[in-house]
Amino acid sequence: MKTKLKILALVMLVFSCQQAEKQPTKKKPYAEQDTVRISRYQQYDRETFNRIVDSFPHLYQYPPIHPDSAFAQKSYMEYVDKMGEKQWVDFDVTAYNSGFYDLYAGFLRQKNKTDEPKRRQLQENFEALAQIYELITLPSQMNGYVEGKTPAMVEYSLYLWHQHKPTDSKGFEQRKEAYLNHLNELKNDIVDTDFREFREKTFNRYLSRLHLETDFDIEQCKAFEKLYGE
Repeated sequence: MKTKLKILALVMLVFSCQQAEKQPTKKKPYAEQDTVRISRYQQYDRETFNRIVDSFPHLYQYPPIHPDSAFAQKSYMEYVDKMGEKQWVDFDVTAYNSGFYDLYAGFLRQKNKTDEPKRRQLQENFEALAQIYELITLPSQMNGYVEGKTPAMVEYSLYLWHQHKPTDSKGFEQRKEAYLNHLNELKNDIVDTDFREFREKTFNRYLSRLHLETDFDIEQCKAFEKLYGE
């Protein structure tokens, strides 16, 4: 997952996005280069990428909406290319295809204020939760789905971080303890009894990697857990 997130940082270098003008009408983030690579295995030619920009404005709208809400609005388009051939873009999300969420994360990363420490904290929290859920579930495509959405969730949470107002920290330690207790209870769901002791030690190691400093951190972890249907 870390490799994928590093690739997204490189995506920013190839997204030749034009800056918004001072006029009310903003320019769309069209590509100028011939090829736009959005992941190690996926890329678009300029024509296709720019058609995506035209057809999926919710990918880069600002203020953003939740990445799942953006995906629910539209995930498929058809068009006729310059050769007169019918083409299509289908963002049907599978464990091996997260193109929509990669694009969402790339566009929003350009808009987000620079705050690398907070971005790393969110990334590490979500990665730890993903590993915890991988330990308590049988191998399934669900883990792949969530991993594909993680970069988008990191950027959306970082956006929310810059918008949120500090709340009263009174009682925070109790709320933190309650949330950690909730996660510890998940340990009972570990399904591999043959390696249960090893999995429990691994579970505890990932749990210790969570950085929960504010109520915001707890709420974002809860939001990430909802990706698993919890």
